[in-house]
Amino acid sequence: LLLNKGKFGGEQIISEQSINQLLEIQTTPDKIKYTPKITLGENYALGSWVLDYDANGKGTVFSCPGFNGTWAVIDYCRGYAYFILPKSTNDDDKYIGNKIVKDQIDQQIQSTDCK
Repeated sequence: LLLNKGKFGGEQIISEQSINQLLEIQTTPDKIKYTPKITLGENYALGSWVLDYDANGKGTVFSCPGFNGTWAVIDYCRGYAYFILPKSTNDDDKYIGNKIVKDQIDQQIQSTDCK
């Protein structure tokens, strides 16, 4: 639903306005009192961390690392999403594993609109 602006199966389930509000940056790193090491320095939207931005400062890549090692990513710039269920719950392993997966996908899905 998030990747498709609220649509599923060609039907509008959640309004595009609601999706845009979910993805709007809500706070900046200087306002965040605690964050896991893997999201240190990132801005926060409603329920996800903002990992990359367009030229206007609007989020283009969102992530939601879970406490049990899961990792979800939506990349609007390249038009894909993925979800990882790793064996390890170590924060460093999660971060490194996600970075490897994202880098590999980004090499396969090029976009001139991305930074």
